[in-house]
Amino acid sequence: MLIRSIPGFISRTPRLMKKNWQLWIRNTRLQWRNPGQKPCFFADRFPFRYLIDDYNLTYYAAFAGCSAETDASFETITFLAGKLDELNLPAVLTIENSDQKVAKAVIENTNTKDQKILTLNSMQSVTTKDVEEGTTYLSIMENNLQILKEAL
Repeated sequence: MLIRSIPGFISRTPRLMKKNWQLWIRNTRLQWRNPGQKPCFFADRFPFRYLIDDYNLTYYAAFAGCSAETDASFETITFLAGKLDELNLPAVLTIENSDQKVAKAVIENTNTKDQKILTLNSMQSVTTKDVEEGTTYLSIMENNLQILKEAL
């Protein structure tokens, strides 16, 4: 149903969508111009790889991309925990509906064990009900941007 409604929506609101998209892109790029940013730290599957690459952000991730794998090796956990300590990052990122097992294991193996777990929305589980209640691509991405700011 959602897929079938998209063409009609786009044909009714092309100028508004284009304007909102351009404003969001401009605003987001301006906010990510700080070359001294700390890396993003993903202790979960990593469907945000292209987004992170597009904004030239550095990152560490438990998995190379949106892997079907959800269990990280001992070596991966210890490497990520060491990086988290080294970089003194305040948070670890996961995706929606994650069991957060990898994130918790990484944090448990840091020196301070006090990092937050923050969740980015990869839009893999957006429902028709969510859309009917006002969820949009832009609202999800704006929320993701706020979470990234907190994580960094």
